[in-house]
Amino acid sequence: MQLQLNRNATIGIGLSLVTGTSFILLSFLMGKENAFLLLNLDLGPTSDFLFYIWANAGDGFIWIPAFALTLMYKKQFIPFLIATIVLSTIITQSSKQVFFKAENRPTAVITNATLIHKVPGIEIHTTNSFPSGHTATAFSLFLFCCFISAKKWIVPVGYAYALIGGYARIYAAQHFPIDVGAGILVAYCSVILAWVVHINYFNK
Repeated sequence: MQLQLNRNATIGIGLSLVTGTSFILLSFLMGKENAFLLLNLDLGPTSDFLFYIWANAGDGFIWIPAFALTLMYKKQFIPFLIATIVLSTIITQSSKQVFFKAENRPTAVITNATLIHKVPGIEIHTTNSFPSGHTATAFSLFLFCCFISAKKWIVPVGYAYALIGGYARIYAAQHFPIDVGAGILVAYCSVILAWVVHINYFNK
């Protein structure tokens, strides 16, 4: 099975671009701090618990089961997966550590702490805000799955996983919406570049 721009990939790319652009546009129209305060809601203890779990949905460790499952069932796409992981990591970390190193997180920027909702038990970071690495990972995994599978449930389930994972970073006061939007665009760029690498060197 060759790696193609199938229906799932096309829809996944469209959803990702619209979602990422929307977060960024909202931030430009309202200002990144006001956009954050608009979305950093307090939805109660139950939501705090759920977002406490989901805030790490895009942790780098998610690539371990993804790699194992790909190796078991879709091993021809391992080069595509590795390229996705490497490119996503390089783009995200170079942005955080080099190009946008001075970008601080919400709790370091918004001086009135009473305006910010925090989730109990989550350690709040203050630096290297842009872009959201967890969001980049979640959407990279979503788009990767869209490319390698034609199953209809991949898009709604994968998009929900990635979107909630991205929003959880705002809910948990770890990122501004513009960081999340940028993370989504990082995922798009990473997967498209990985796809180009794969079809040129491994798609046989």
